Amino acid sequence: MRNRRLAATAVAVVALALTVLGVVLAATDPNPGGVTRDPLALHGFPPKTAHLVISAASSTLQASVNLTVDFRNADATGVATVGLSAAGEAFNVVLTGRHLYLRSAAESTGPWYQVSTPTLPFFGLSLELTKPDLALISGYHSRTVSHDGYLTTYTYDFAHAALTPLFAGRSTTARLGTVDWSITVGSEGELTATALTVSAGGQTSTLSASVQAYNAPAVVSIPSVGPIARVAPREVARLLHSAGLGSILLPRGLLAGGAATVN
Repeated sequence: MRNRRLAATAVAVVALALTVLGVVLAATDPNPGGVTRDPLALHGFPPKTAHLVISAASSTLQASVNLTVDFRNADATGVATVGLSAAGEAFNVVLTGRHLYLRSAAESTGPWYQVSTPTLPFFGLSLELTKPDLALISGYHSRTVSHDGYLTTYTYDFAHAALTPLFAGRSTTARLGTVDWSITVGSEGELTATALTVSAGGQTSTLSASVQAYNAPAVVSIPSVGPIARVAPREVARLLHSAGLGSILLPRGLLAGGAATVN
């Protein structure tokens, strides 16, 4: 049961990464090594692949996904780490078709867990990465712009944002809090990274993502060896609500799938 609970949490981390990716992608090192030429420039073309590092942190959860996404074939592969510290339990992750496969990284011959997923907007995500339309962001209390070499970082502060716990359902009553959102773009406007820090009632959670590379080779294959244990969506939903993800808060507009607006 513990293994299934952790697997369900890993599912949630991947779901969180894909939910946030379209509108939330902040550089941890805005100009590594003093590089003056933009290595992520896309020249106006949507990326075919992207190597991403996405993380979520709160008082009760530390989670990250090191993910390579193939936008052309609508699949991804990587490693999800879940726990109360950076040294949490690691899972190998494969997302292809409408199925998500997970297996403990410590069990090379153990069972894979399979969960059905909805069709994900991979092409739309690739367009968001190419040049996010920052003009669509509204409702912020203040905005600052900083430059570092070929990178530009936009930081938005929202003083009175409606917040909802992740996976709590749209009918959940929102709470008011603050949001600090930074978005870093490269020399041609391509997304390089982002961070979202949300606070309410003494509870703070941070989501961050950075692009490590665009258009690097990506090979994703469906697990073909070892048993596959199918996990019913109802069971995953039940476990998600008890896996510590309620401590992750998101702006209600983001959860509702609307534009990048916090009212």
